[in-house]
Amino acid sequence: MAELAAQATGDTHSLDLDEPLSALLLRAAARLTGLDVPDDAESRREVWTAVGVLCDELSAPVLVLNLPALADTPTGRVLAVHAEAGEPYQISTRQLLRTPVRWASPRSFVFACENPTVVSAAADRLGARSAPLICTEGMPKTAFRTLANQLTAAGTTLRYHGDFDWPGIQIANLVLLRYPAHPWRLAVDDYRQALPGPALEGPAVSASWSEALTAEMKHRGRAVHEEHVLPGLLEDLCQR
Repeated sequence: MAELAAQATGDTHSLDLDEPLSALLLRAAARLTGLDVPDDAESRREVWTAVGVLCDELSAPVLVLNLPALADTPTGRVLAVHAEAGEPYQISTRQLLRTPVRWASPRSFVFACENPTVVSAAADRLGARSAPLICTEGMPKTAFRTLANQLTAAGTTLRYHGDFDWPGIQIANLVLLRYPAHPWRLAVDDYRQALPGPALEGPAVSASWSEALTAEMKHRGRAVHEEHVLPGLLEDLCQR
């Protein structure tokens, strides 16, 4: 970003967030790429990335486990080594954009979760036997979005699980709307059968995939976090 600003205008700060030129170009880039006009930091990064401008390519990497990558690029080689050992790895936006991954065998689906605890538990208990798993670590950042776009472009569907709380529902809505993705153990019965956690806080968010789930969460008033349902998630992840 700073290099582009310097080359185009002679001022390294001309594309900073509070500059009029930055706002104008972001709107143009969003229209060119078919993305929404950005209204937060992550969506701004995504729009800039879509037109080849990197804002911060090393921060907020995406956490993955056992992605089946071909070892014909630097990124693919490091993913293959970690998958062989059943160890998690964090991929930066820089790696994904500069040395894109090719997949060893196209998969019909890849699991996705919200919390690193799930990735850690899968690595500890399943290791290399775990199905491929990627993690949003809260609201999806640029690296997650870039990887998810690359996976879905290769014909992969995501199976997404997150927390049963209002921020978790908001994240799930975003993932299910943005990508070819299906809910993973996010049905109303999954919520009912889990041990209740802390009280729900903040304004309610409607689950786009299940009105019944939204109603049940409002009625019960309790959160259920991924840590409370790990046995079921690990059962699905286990590749015997």
